[in-house]
Amino acid sequence: MRDGVGRIQTMLVIGGSSHIGNAITAKLARAGTSIVLAGRDARRLQEAASRLEKLGATVHLVDYRAEMSSTEVNAVFDQATKLASDIDLVLVSIGVLPDESVLALDTDATEASLRANLVGPALAAQVASVRLTAQGHGVAVVLSSVAGLRMRTDMPTYSAGKAGLDAYCRALDVRMRGSGARLLVVRPGQVRTRMTVGVPKAPFTVGPETVADAVVGHMHDGRSVIYVPAALGAVTAVLRMLPGPVFRRLTAAARRNAPTADGRSDRRGSS
Repeated sequence: MRDGVGRIQTMLVIGGSSHIGNAITAKLARAGTSIVLAGRDARRLQEAASRLEKLGATVHLVDYRAEMSSTEVNAVFDQATKLASDIDLVLVSIGVLPDESVLALDTDATEASLRANLVGPALAAQVASVRLTAQGHGVAVVLSSVAGLRMRTDMPTYSAGKAGLDAYCRALDVRMRGSGARLLVVRPGQVRTRMTVGVPKAPFTVGPETVADAVVGHMHDGRSVIYVPAALGAVTAVLRMLPGPVFRRLTAAARRNAPTADGRSDRRGSS
């Protein structure tokens, strides 16, 4: 339950070692906050826990993997509730940016990508919605992406995963209305994290802290969806109206001319 001034007291972070998840959690952590970090990388989870403990938070670590069954995901939430009591915030911050040229010929890798970007986070969001609705308070924050709003031929699996997750979570938010709990979908553009190292830099690229500031700033204002940066909302609306051939030429040109992480331009062929 939030404290007397409305501050978050308990958190469950699905994707507890993610850059964006860590940035958001650090903005909210303070003395007395109880945080459950759920993830698969024990070393990175411990590093994240150490940083949060320096802020005065009490941190617990729980194993979580995107390929878990619904029963196993529910067990993760059971563990979190035992460790931290009622959960004020469930943050779902998981996903991968695959090499789509590999996925084109590898069905197993395609399944893994869809599990990481759609099935895994969608199951976590569904369980969060049920648990928060039952307790009558709390917010679930789910990291989506503007990549899911217009299919890109160079990243079809990633775009499809984010599109499905985004649509499903917006439906969950509608279902939760009136319960005292809610769900916030966050649509960032490209974010500078481990996942985007070496990827051509897109317009409106931001750092994890910018996403964290936006989430903390809008978490309790009743919005169902936010863009990071906010200007992406208008830009995306225009891009979604472009004819397919025009959109493909535009994105291909942007990829060719964009600097990569090491400052060079990406000269790979367009798709």
